[in-house]
Amino acid sequence: MNTKLVTLCVLLLVVSGAAARQCYQCAACPKPFKGNEAGVTKVDVGDYDYCFKSIVPIVGTIVKGSAGRDCNPVGSTYLCCKGDLCNGSTSAMFNVKLLTGMVAAFFAIRFFY
Repeated sequence: MNTKLVTLCVLLLVVSGAAARQCYQCAACPKPFKGNEAGVTKVDVGDYDYCFKSIVPIVGTIVKGSAGRDCNPVGSTYLCCKGDLCNGSTSAMFNVKLLTGMVAAFFAIRFFY
């Protein structure tokens, strides 16, 4: 029984680790932002890379993209986040690995108890 649980957990961790993280990228992002408009692309980023959202003062133009491994937020005009497509909205988004872990725990409890 323990080997089944270990195998299930390892499999889910491998699958969740293989899922690529992405950031939205746009130079003059549309308002309201939905993520599928013209001029908006998705770029692949590494596990330790940040996404950013920048609001250009006075003009109010929004810029989004990947900030690499170093990101320094500046007040409310330059925001950094880690997570799949986290720079797409103002609300918190679930990380794919966290969501996969929650699903794995649910199924493990239901399957083994």
